[in-house]
Amino acid sequence: LLFGAGSGVTPGIALIRMLASRLLPPTARVRFVVIVRTMALAEALDGYMLPCSADGATGLPWLTCELHLTRTAEADDAEQGSRLPSPQAHRATPQHAFRGGFRLSAAGEGALKATPAPYGLVGTPGFGTAGLLAPRTGRSVVANELSTMVGAFLGFVALTWPLVGAAAEAPAAWSYYPTSISGMGALLLGWVGALAGARAALLGCDAASCLCATLSATWSAPRAAAQGALIPAPHLDICSSSEAAGAGSLAVPLSSHGARPCLKGCLAAFASRAAAAAQGGAGEAEPAKEPRVLVAAGGPTLLLESIKKTLRPSGLHLLELTFPM
Repeated sequence: LLFGAGSGVTPGIALIRMLASRLLPPTARVRFVVIVRTMALAEALDGYMLPCSADGATGLPWLTCELHLTRTAEADDAEQGSRLPSPQAHRATPQHAFRGGFRLSAAGEGALKATPAPYGLVGTPGFGTAGLLAPRTGRSVVANELSTMVGAFLGFVALTWPLVGAAAEAPAAWSYYPTSISGMGALLLGWVGALAGARAALLGCDAASCLCATLSATWSAPRAAAQGALIPAPHLDICSSSEAAGAGSLAVPLSSHGARPCLKGCLAAFASRAAAAAQGGAGEAEPAKEPRVLVAAGGPTLLLESIKKTLRPSGLHLLELTFPM
């Protein structure tokens, strides 16, 4: 059982991402209780973490989620919200296929609308079929981070190292000027060099990606044509706005709207679900084992103290994900 409120939602998201990257036993169950004041805080979740039904079904079979919005959100467009399918209609579906970044908007009483909004690089030139100035349809997040960091470091060193080296052997010509000119001027040059290096690294990464894609298509096209198969498109972590427009929206039910959740009810509901999962995972010959319940929470100190008080009768201990400064 995982609680996340305010800034404590972030460590909860990181924990779920870590669990999603591992192989969990079939009886494992995770309940993510998200408590936020505004919809903007809930947009930090990944798309597969959003609930699509009243029981909290998400995009993962072992994960369920409760979304509690403590402040009342008014629907901006009632007509648009009425077109969304009711969250009750998703009960027959064990999980949804909604993924990636999104934006939330009010869609009636006790429901939100999640619209796909992947993280995109708007107006970024790159190498494509139309030339250097053609907009890229996607980038890789990891390649972007590595290339910009390495490029910025090399660009900064390329400009500042001659200045430092020249001043080590003999006084530099600008050393007699005021510090606002000599120090800030060198810092400004280093900053410009870092930007230029990061930009050059991105263009080099685009060129390498375009070259690899061209060579791969050239070598694989005859074989794919002979086998009658299609070459799958590479996965893009960052896609364009046109690609995001083709994806559908998701109706997100709220467990509570304009009120705080009942911690005792959350704990009792999760304990019953864990017991049912343990009983279903046990075979007919062996008896069902008592489920092991772990509780973690991140958020304000008052919330953590309230959860501890709620867990005290059951003998459970709370793992704190956030600490007061």
